[in-house]
Formats: sequence, structure tokens, C-alpha cells
Amino acid sequence: MDQACDQMINGRIWNENFASAIRVSQFLSLAEDHITDVLCEGVLRRLKPLSSYNFDEAKELLSKLVSQVQKLHQVIKAHYSVEFETWLSREKLHPLQNIVLTKQIHQLKDNYE
Repeated sequence: MDQACDQMINGRIWNENFASAIRVSQFLSLAEDHITDVLCEGVLRRLKPLSSYNFDEAKELLSKLVSQVQKLHQVIKAHYSVEFETWLSREKLHPLQNIVLTKQIHQLKDNYE
């Protein structure tokens, strides 16, 4: 486990192969006794940045996260809640699109607070 954590912190990131939220959650569950801020930063760097998503991709990812919310680690829920709120504040969306995404963000957020 020490070696796996070290790889998450110091290992090379392959930008074309991003980790899935569910797999990262599984890793964090296994590494529960080793979780530090540095480890969390290393793990979160392996998730695809939301800034590269268009509306349809972001909506699909958020729906997927909400459907898997019970399987996601608290760190992942917190990360995506903040990331989606930031993404939403930057995007110029139709008010109804904004409402739909905001409701889903709250579902994700309510499950970690």
C-alpha cells in the first residue's frame, strides 16, 4: 500500500488515460489509513479536468456520479461538487440547464456533508 500511495503522489500522469471516479474511490477506500492531503492531490490529478468538458459531457458525467453516489468516496464527492460549481459559474447556460445541473450538484453534495 505504501508503494501504491507513493505512485499516486509521485508517479507520472498519462494525460490520455484518466482514472474513473469509481476506481479512484475504490483506491481511497483501500488506502483509508494512508490518506493525506498530498495523497488526495495526487489522486485528484488523475481525474479528467472538468474544464475540458462541454455541456453534454459535463451533464453525462454528473448524472453518472449521482447514480454512483453511494459508491463514491467522500473525497471524490467533495472534489466533484466544488469542480462542478466552478464549472457551472464559468459556463453561459440556459437558466433551465443551470437549474437541472444545480439540482444534481446538490444531490452529490448532500451525500458528503
